[in-house]
Amino acid sequence: MDSSRGQQGLCVPIASCAALCKLLGVSNRLELLLAIMHEPASVGGLAARLGLDCSLLSHHLAVLRKSGLVSSTQVGHRHEYALGPALIHHELRTDQVRVKVRGGDGVAVELTLPVPATMNGVLCEPKPLRAEDRPSTTRPRDA
Repeated sequence: MDSSRGQQGLCVPIASCAALCKLLGVSNRLELLLAIMHEPASVGGLAARLGLDCSLLSHHLAVLRKSGLVSSTQVGHRHEYALGPALIHHELRTDQVRVKVRGGDGVAVELTLPVPATMNGVLCEPKPLRAEDRPSTTRPRDA
């Protein structure tokens, strides 16, 4: 059997590329990675910038951290997220992002990903809060 073949008979580079595409195929993860490429931030800072719930961001950050695309450093009582060691090179443009990523198997994969028009402003200005993320207008619970 050919040792360059991975599970399910795919060549290792193809399997690595498929895994990366699956990882970045979730729009929130791609948006999160783009925001971190622009500037490292905490979960709270990313939530304010992207208009997403902190628990959802924490989930996606954990997935990106496990893959090595994102790393975290504790700064006081919070974690600061930045680009991780698996991201060898990135080039951020207004209409596309080019990334070169080293997978767990050591194979480097290069991708050019389009940046959807709705995400072009994400690096410059925060999104408006969604209805479910706005502060409640009801009276706070008694302790």
